[in-house]
Amino acid sequence: MEDTKQKFRDFKDNFQRWYYKKYCTSSLNYKDLMPHHHYEIFEWFNSQDISLQWGIYEDFLELYGIYPQVQDCHGHEVFAIDEVERYHATCCVKGGKYYALCFTNDKKEARIDALEKAVSVFEETEVLN
Repeated sequence: MEDTKQKFRDFKDNFQRWYYKKYCTSSLNYKDLMPHHHYEIFEWFNSQDISLQWGIYEDFLELYGIYPQVQDCHGHEVFAIDEVERYHATCCVKGGKYYALCFTNDKKEARIDALEKAVSVFEETEVLN
């Protein structure tokens, strides 16, 4: 009998593998990293402000057709400035859904909201093989 259990992606593991391959120059393979290596490599990144992390997360998620976005609403033709907060967080999926998220005056808050939704979409997407 064939196993019919659905397979879903783990964001942390996939992201760390990609990040290590793309940005680290160690001679060690990812699977050979010891816990202290993981701490040294990823704790630095995780301790950084979302402003620094944003572009790296964006590059990774775009590989999977997931697009977290933060848009500046000032000057947008649809909204009058006094009608909405300045930043609008969204998340789009290639060929799929568009998620309108928060409106806020805090760009970091908008980025965190968009990223949280993108991670959720990543992890909830069934892996087909």
